[in-house]
Amino acid sequence: MDPLDGPFRGLDTAMSGLRAQLRRSEVAARNLANMQTTKTETGEPYRRRMLVFEEVLEDAMSSGGGAGGVRVAAELEDTDTPFTVVHDPGHPHADAEGFVKLPNVDLFRELVELSVAERSYQSNLSALRTYRGMLEDTLANFR
Repeated sequence: MDPLDGPFRGLDTAMSGLRAQLRRSEVAARNLANMQTTKTETGEPYRRRMLVFEEVLEDAMSSGGGAGGVRVAAELEDTDTPFTVVHDPGHPHADAEGFVKLPNVDLFRELVELSVAERSYQSNLSALRTYRGMLEDTLANFR
């Protein structure tokens, strides 16, 4: 094991959180961008996407460190939330009765997702800066 690997694990942990929250905000932004997409390549309206996160411990524990992190385990489609159906006979994707299926994307839910992602990102960034400061102080004591 590299002797300098251990002290920098905290940076890796915070960086994994930053990457995960960046991806979370990208998915929420994609959901918002497709709120009006009534037909995809499957022929159905756009389905809301969501992420599943998992802890990263096995690599850290096997190499003797205690730090881990988080990663995106999967990006899933929301099949539990039904599509919204509206009556719009003039819409190009309306059925014979004039009803159109709209994506199962809720504006306020996605805005909350973006807000939570932003706060989590800021928390990880703060942890990264604090840890970096601790490392700088430690190195300064050895001069």
